[in-house]
Amino acid sequence: MKMHFIVMTASDDASGWRFFAGMNDARLPVWGGSDKAAHFPTFQQALRIARRVGGADICAAFPHHQDQEAI
Repeated sequence: MKMHFIVMTASDDASGWRFFAGMNDARLPVWGGSDKAAHFPTFQQALRIARRVGGADICAAFPHHQDQEAI
């Protein structure tokens, strides 16, 4: 199974987490829900974004379609 990596940070709302979804035209991070999370194929790519936005964590994730194939 191939892993993907996502960048996330704590949130003040009830969900508890915000997920990195991309960068806007001003090169500022865009945050959203888990359904909008950008998936990075390597840890190094996720680490680069986490360092750029500051105070973010990296989480390993398995893509859903591969999880379904394994069942």
